[in-house]
Amino acid sequence: MRILVAARPETIIKEVGVEMYNKHLGGFNAPTGYYDHSYCETNGIAWGIDNGAFTGFKPERFLKLIVRYSLQAKHCKFVVLPDRVSDSRATATLFDLWYPTIKATGLPIALAAQDGLTIENIDFDRIDALFIGGSTEWKLGSEALHLITKAKTLGKWVHMGRVNGNKRLRYAKAIGCDSVDGSSYARFKSKLHKALEELEK
Repeated sequence: MRILVAARPETIIKEVGVEMYNKHLGGFNAPTGYYDHSYCETNGIAWGIDNGAFTGFKPERFLKLIVRYSLQAKHCKFVVLPDRVSDSRATATLFDLWYPTIKATGLPIALAAQDGLTIENIDFDRIDALFIGGSTEWKLGSEALHLITKAKTLGKWVHMGRVNGNKRLRYAKAIGCDSVDGSSYARFKSKLHKALEELEK
């Protein structure tokens, strides 16, 4: 499992070293900040693109980010289509609205799983990845776990958002998530080092 960090890879490598970065980390991009992930592309390291909905979706910035990376994203594992936090119905509407635009770029598409989503509501043929969002209670509950299990049996990449401590990191790893992200890993060096120690166990 990898931790996708919202920072330039070179910046994180200076802190943790190239070996640890290549083994356990990856890149994470969002409309709120642009990070050059050519290092990930060159070295075959997974990275992903978020839509920024958790802090306030900005369509123009999201499209700019997509255009910027659509031609250099061989190792990008997902683009999270616009969603509504903790609302699976509103998220489904946004997904259908944005799907043709992102599909046309050839980038891998992720559905943001939100509270209330069930396996029956997902057309797995339309997605390449499942992004586990939603409220804390929901994402750590049985409904999200069922979605993750199903996605993994179909060979989909599974990413869990808002993982900022080792307890949740261990849980995400145990249930089969391929990657996680959390704002603390770019902001606090101690958090990142503790997480890497956990992944090394």
